[in-house]
Amino acid sequence: MMPVGIILCGYATYGLGCVLAGRKAGIASVFALLMLPDASMYGLENGFFGYHWLMQISPTSGYAIGITLIALGIYIHGIRTNSFRLVLIATAFTFVAAAFRMHIAILASLVFVILLFLAWQPKKPWYRFAVIVIVILSAIPLVILFESISLAPHFISSKPQALAFFDTIHNMKPSSYEGKFNQWTMHSSSLWKIVLGYLLFLLGFLGVILPCILIVCGYLCVKSRWQIYIIPFIIIFVYLLIIVFMPVASHGDLTDYPHRPFVLVYSVILTFLYLRLFQLLQALTLSMTYQ
Repeated sequence: MMPVGIILCGYATYGLGCVLAGRKAGIASVFALLMLPDASMYGLENGFFGYHWLMQISPTSGYAIGITLIALGIYIHGIRTNSFRLVLIATAFTFVAAAFRMHIAILASLVFVILLFLAWQPKKPWYRFAVIVIVILSAIPLVILFESISLAPHFISSKPQALAFFDTIHNMKPSSYEGKFNQWTMHSSSLWKIVLGYLLFLLGFLGVILPCILIVCGYLCVKSRWQIYIIPFIIIFVYLLIIVFMPVASHGDLTDYPHRPFVLVYSVILTFLYLRLFQLLQALTLSMTYQ
């Protein structure tokens, strides 16, 4: 399953690249995702944040990421053509990813639910509020039902895992900041531990990609279609919510739900950033040619 999953992930990355910036950019984005060193090889040097490592030991991740990237391509095309039907189809795609990797499907589906609400233009403003209320009321019996299912997440009876999760991952050895997280958070509030822990986590698996994507997509949200370039911000925000609110898995591994989806975040954000950099390089090359 491992080689096929990576191949499918590469094809989906190419497809997303084609939708965003054309075929050449699509080829370049595949090269960036599959060939460039990930952030675990520099900076914090925490091997537990290695993209290529986790993709190999979790072979179904490639399938789920591929499905999600296809969904992103459909969503972007739907936004550009003002087709809400395509946005609905894209959202449905993310639920299919659950058949391959539940950790990735949870993150992807939550992101697309938010994107769906952002793209939806109801005839009456109160429709949006009514749908939110219906979703919340529908989730309550589902959460209660999960308590009686051994393998389901137990939101009511389980304890928050964020602090223990950050303590665990930031004390992994070897790394270039061994023992520093405990020093920086000693006698600090839980809020500060979560904020610093998440920031270090993002830097650990994204590295220099993180500040670059915030600058690039922040600029593009103002200058271009914000419904497209807000995606990296939404996925980072939703990922934080999962880490804070998702209960510990039934088998007791507190890194299960909060750690495994980072490969999706890495794939999406690197693809977005590299495609934009490729466009800028292409435009610079053309301008130099005509001069």
